[in-house]
Amino acid sequence: DVWITPIGEAALAFADKIDRELMSAGLAVVVDDRDLSPGVRFADADLIGVPIRVTIGKKLEKDGVISLKRRGVEGERDVPADDAVAAILAL
Repeated sequence: DVWITPIGEAALAFADKIDRELMSAGLAVVVDDRDLSPGVRFADADLIGVPIRVTIGKKLEKDGVISLKRRGVEGERDVPADDAVAAILAL
């Protein structure tokens, strides 16, 4: 249901946190922490056909936001990290 791409150590810790919360809500979640470029990881999520892609990176530390991308919908949207799980569940 959800593919999470953390970029950096702080992002990985946050990814693990929302992974647990989303799994508790009954969603299937992949945290892609492979040592590959973000573009390769995004492409894999698209190839598999995961409906929701979550990117956690520098924006988390800088602005306190993460990016959500819904499959088949143009562009990403930023949401406050504190509202991440609710925003994902709303999709």
